[in-house]
Formats: sequence, C-alpha cells, structure tokens
Amino acid sequence: MRINKKQELMIGIVVIILGIIGYFKIKNSVAEVKLVEIKQIEKKIKFNLNGEIVARDVEFLHRKVRMKVKNIYAIPGTEVKKGDLLISFYGVTKDGYDETLDPEVREELNEKIILLDSLKKDLKEYKFKAKVLKEQLEDAKDVERVMRELLDENRGVSSEVNGAKVAVMSINLEYQKVLKEISILEKTIMLKSIVIEKELEERSKNTVAPKDGIIVSIDVKNGENVIPAHTLITFADKDTELDAEFYIPKLSINDIRIGDKVKVAKFNNKKEATETSGEVYKLSEIETKLEENGLEFNGLIGRVALDDYSKFQINDQVEIGVVKSEGKYGVGISTFSVFDISEDKKTGYVYVIEDGIAKKKEVTLGRNIDHQYEILNMPAGTLVIGNPYKLKEGKKVKVIK
Repeated sequence: MRINKKQELMIGIVVIILGIIGYFKIKNSVAEVKLVEIKQIEKKIKFNLNGEIVARDVEFLHRKVRMKVKNIYAIPGTEVKKGDLLISFYGVTKDGYDETLDPEVREELNEKIILLDSLKKDLKEYKFKAKVLKEQLEDAKDVERVMRELLDENRGVSSEVNGAKVAVMSINLEYQKVLKEISILEKTIMLKSIVIEKELEERSKNTVAPKDGIIVSIDVKNGENVIPAHTLITFADKDTELDAEFYIPKLSINDIRIGDKVKVAKFNNKKEATETSGEVYKLSEIETKLEENGLEFNGLIGRVALDDYSKFQINDQVEIGVVKSEGKYGVGISTFSVFDISEDKKTGYVYVIEDGIAKKKEVTLGRNIDHQYEILNMPAGTLVIGNPYKLKEGKKVKVIK
C-alpha cells in the first residue's frame, strides 16, 4: 500500500505528539528535588534582659530572740571589718536587759523568769515532800518488820502484818510518784535555765560583722521590732565571686538555656559601657513572680558566671545579652523541610534519597527556633530533601542545585 504525502505528514505529526507525551511522562516520573543539610542551630538573642550584680555566696544575719532596732550603721555596698558594729538594739547591757528594752520584750522575758522561779519553788516543795515520805516509808518498813517478828513468835496476828505491808506499799507508791515529778522538774528547770541564759546572752549583744566582708542589703529599719530568724542584713565574704542575676520574662523562657554564652554590660551616666562575658550556669526550675519597673510578671531567674567581675560591684544594674548557643541547641533544618507534623509537634517526617528514590523517615522534633526545628534523632551533616510536598515514597528523584 502506497502512502501519500498527506498521510506521511499525519504520521509525522502523530510521532512528534507521542514523543512529546513520552518525554513529559518520563520527565514527570522523575521528581526534581533539592537537598538541604541538617546543620547545628546557632541562635542569637535580639534583645537584652535586665539584671544586677550579686554575690555568689551570701549569709543572712539575724537575731535568735525578738528585739527592737535602735540604730543601723551598715550601708549597702560598703566593705566592713570583722567585729564592726552593724546594728544596735534597745536594752543591750551586760545583764541582757534594762529599762530601755522594749516593754513587750521585757514583759515576755520576765514571764519566762517568773515561770522558772515558780518551777524552782515547786521543786523545793517536792523535795521536802519526798524527804517526809522517805521518813514515813522507813517508819512503815520498821512497823512491818516488827509485826512479822511478833507473828513469828506467835505473839501477833497476820491481819496486822498485812496492814503494815499495805501501808508500806501505799507510801512507797506516793514516794515514787514524787521522785518522778522531781526528775521532770529538774530537767524542765535545766532546759528553761539554758534557754533564758542563752536569751540573756543574745540580748547582751549588738549585731556585728562576723568576718571581713561586704554589706549586700539592709532588710530592717530603725525602731523596727524584729522576730527570730528575720533577716536583718545580707552579708557576703570579702573574697566572694560575683555573678550577674537576670530576669527572664515568660515569653522569653525558651530562648535561654544553661550553657549559653552571654555579654554583661553596665552603663554610666554618659551611656558608656563596661562589659564582660560569661556563661549561664543556673536557671530557676519554677516560674517566679517578678517585678520590673513597677510591673509584676511571671518568669525565671538566671545566674551568669562572669569571666571578669573586677569591673563590677554588688547591686550594679546590668544588661544581659545572649551571644550564641555554641552548639547547645542540637541540629535542625528549616520547618519547610518537615511535613506531617504531629499535633503536639513532637514528631514529623522528612524525605531522604536511597538508591535514587525518595524514602520517608520519621524524625523526633525538638524546639522551633527561628523557623528551624531541632531534629533530635539525626546527626548534623545528614542530607534531606528540601522540597518534599509533592513527593510520594518510592518516587524516583533527580537532584538539582
């Protein structure tokens, strides 16, 4: 059969069309993908947090008894020598108290002394009673002995012996009770005497510096009645290291971690900065109600170990800025490279290439940091497909740049 030119033309067109269809079919069976590398996430804080310079180790000076403040001689931020007078109190004398002692305190102390005197009087009476009972007991035992001897000689009766025996038992029971009371009173008097003695000793002292050091803060005022264990002065050893303590608002809690490198800066009146670096070594475990510029908010408290604290003093106001995480945040990739993310954002999937085809891999997600997910179960350097949304598992892929 002979093919004319018109038929040849038609066949040629069909071949071209089939070729084009085949080309696109072959092309569409191979997906063009781009690869991205899982890299270490490094983060920079774009804001500063407020803080102040604090002593790393402090002790809290307090009184063991209730007293009234007369004068405060300590000043926050100043250095003091061991034995320097810090706070004086009303009524401090070698006898422990006098007419200048606060009336309520004096009355409370006098009540203890009166009670002790009363217990001593009771003890004296019980001891006299014990002496009498002891004599009665000895007499009763003599009577019982005589009755038994008469009974043995057939000159007495058993009822009289039994009566004498009961009398001995009765007096002895009363005598033992009195001895027990004496023992309790003696121990009580001893303990109360020690308490009063210690109280008088405590009342004979003003508050002085326990060692060479620095006054961190004063927590009382003149004329104030202070109770036992109430902090009077926060005191730091002269050689204590200094930290920067800073406050993390609730919205920024996830931006700070232990180990972060930070910069610490204080500014003078001319806005000139004194700076050093440091590392976050402590974060509070629970949120705390904080106050800043008169406003209350919830957040965490952090501590920074300063590389050089010689430029700073306790109570200096500073700004804290995180420099970078130094790899502390694990490895991660762009959020666009992860799909099918679980509702709780703990898991998702990525595509990798195995033998030229796309393979789905489940990943464990950490935090979302600056539009990057932490990938907790893949090492840095792993290559994944960066445009996975039109892929299906098992599809052939071609890597393009």
